[in-house]
Amino acid sequence: MKYEDLYDDFVNLFPEDKQLFDDLSVESAAHQEDGMHIMFGMVVVPYLKRIIINDSEKTRVAFDYIEKMEKSGDSKIAEVVEFTILESILDSENKNELLRECEKYMGEETRLALNNISGWFK
Repeated sequence: MKYEDLYDDFVNLFPEDKQLFDDLSVESAAHQEDGMHIMFGMVVVPYLKRIIINDSEKTRVAFDYIEKMEKSGDSKIAEVVEFTILESILDSENKNELLRECEKYMGEETRLALNNISGWFK
């Protein structure tokens, strides 16, 4: 797993949603050269918020990948999980609903990271 490939690797998990990722990228004016935090924050997180509530299979696939990111041993990759994905979920208006659903699919390391940063949002 390479930091610079995270976005493409994530999008490739959902080839049937390629157009949706492209649309989200255009709507947010996010470009890969802006970096992984921008792409995940502006494109992947909105995608996650859509699938967490509506599609358990895609949510499972997404959180399996997020768990691999958290376990990668690369602090830059873990920061995308913690400071972009998880913080965005914790800062959502419907965070309780999102958390209730996504916690079903979180791996041990992702859950630990969530617990570590959730205190900042109380």
